[in-house]
Amino acid sequence: MNTIVTVQEAVTAFADWNEPTDAELDAIESEMPLILADVDLIDAQIIAMDHTPNEVDTRRV
Repeated sequence: MNTIVTVQEAVTAFADWNEPTDAELDAIESEMPLILADVDLIDAQIIAMDHTPNEVDTRRV
């Protein structure tokens, strides 16, 4: 019979006290315009894939 055990490191790796540092949050904030631009691009590509692309879809992408 196999025993089921938890791996302490894996469980505590996501503990409540393990939050991002101010430097990490600043880095995320500085990259946010690029992240949002990528989301907009993906949204436009999904819309263009949903039907036959037209001139508006081409301009949007």
